[in-house]
Amino acid sequence: MIRFDAEREAGLLANAEVSVLTAIRLQPAEVTHHVAYAWLLASAGQLEKAERVNAAARRLAADHVEVVWQSAELARLQGRDVEAVAQGYQLLETSAPEPLRRALLGRLLVDLEREFEGADHLKESRDLVAGVGLDPDSVALSNHWLVQPYRLVEWLGPVATPALLIAIAILLLALK
Repeated sequence: MIRFDAEREAGLLANAEVSVLTAIRLQPAEVTHHVAYAWLLASAGQLEKAERVNAAARRLAADHVEVVWQSAELARLQGRDVEAVAQGYQLLETSAPEPLRRALLGRLLVDLEREFEGADHLKESRDLVAGVGLDPDSVALSNHWLVQPYRLVEWLGPVATPALLIAIAILLLALK
């Protein structure tokens, strides 16, 4: 795996693939090798093959945090957002430390443009937020009370929210 990492970093993807396949052959029950191979495939645009490798890893360790997170990310990368969210929430059922599970789920939700829902999970893992590539101050700001009305737009959508607000305004005017 050290050789795989070095070859991948150097851009020698064909060599890296041979190295990770060798590692898998030598230690077939090691889930992290399968995860590394699936990420390599995904980075090369081979998302369907990456999903097959991830499925094999899920058969080995269905509740392994890296396997579950990768499964959600692969669904997100293919535009299957509903499936990505469902698999993302499976992160909370893994045996990883709770701050890590919350940080990964929060990052996934932010990437799916569900910022406020993601921020709810990220605020519980502030120390890991930077580790998943987000600014802790942005997470704190997204939970500020002044931006709470945006949650309505996020929840109802950009078309239904104005319609609801107009209906409420008409109702209030009719009550006067």
